[in-house]
Amino acid sequence: ETRSESIDSASSTIDTTTSNYDAKNAVPQLCLVPHKDTATGNIVMSTRFDLSSSIRSPVEDNRFREALHSIVIFDDADNPTVSSLLQKHEGKLVSIPSGILAGLRKAAPVNAFPGRVADFNDNLFYDMQDESLDIQSIIERSKENNLQEDDTLNHDIANFEQALCDTLQDKHVSYRGSFMETEKTVFQPAHVDYEWEVLRENQQLFLAFFPLTKEGAFLQLWSDENQDKNVGTVVFIPYGNMLIVPSRTIHGGGFKRGSGGNLRFHLYIAVGDHGQLPKHQTNKYTEEQDRSKELCDRFVDSPGLDSLLGTFFD
Repeated sequence: ETRSESIDSASSTIDTTTSNYDAKNAVPQLCLVPHKDTATGNIVMSTRFDLSSSIRSPVEDNRFREALHSIVIFDDADNPTVSSLLQKHEGKLVSIPSGILAGLRKAAPVNAFPGRVADFNDNLFYDMQDESLDIQSIIERSKENNLQEDDTLNHDIANFEQALCDTLQDKHVSYRGSFMETEKTVFQPAHVDYEWEVLRENQQLFLAFFPLTKEGAFLQLWSDENQDKNVGTVVFIPYGNMLIVPSRTIHGGGFKRGSGGNLRFHLYIAVGDHGQLPKHQTNKYTEEQDRSKELCDRFVDSPGLDSLLGTFFD
């Protein structure tokens, strides 16, 4: 038994003209929306989630729509909005071959994950892979994957490894992977994925995230620009794309949309001749200079995010 590919909820359409339209179960669709680029003054097209109707009150509906439209869809690095946000977070978008996505999906846990992320929300499952396993080794573990007879998959894996090196501009790249899945949406507090001491000592650590089903994956990103408050931005990583960011990036997950739990793969990456992955990965939720202060006090959720809970997010 293997994981099945989930329905692409993002590209589904809804009929809002019927009297039994249910906002809670409605599926916002991806659509192209024109807007003016503030830098150039040109009219450009952006991909956004959109609902053409709702049964909420006007105030609730506006808040819902604003929150929904604030989600940045990482589908095109040349899009001005996406490009600006990637630059802000020193992020990169990489295309993932479909063979790798299917191979990893077959290798993912089917019935139960061995662990839960210890962040008190108790909603995130993970299956950390052994540090000796690369993508090829992980895929090979599934009996349904036969790399000896699948030249296309072998080619996809080689392209993936090369894309990592090209994107991070180094021929020495090591990584460790982890499967992740969300049981229910509880917005994860702002955090980094290593001890602050580790991040200070090693500037060549990166994180990568990519969905394994067409449900895609959601992530909230923060920039440390203000000593008082920093507002998060929710991004959507479509199936077939991978987001890479420096490990110092303050972020949070915990989003679920669809029945499959947004199954995804998380990479911990080290770069360089002497780049070595830390033996332990430990989420840190406190400030670097003051362990008594929570990051979430200064890094707050995207406005209106709570209005999407139970309506857009499950």
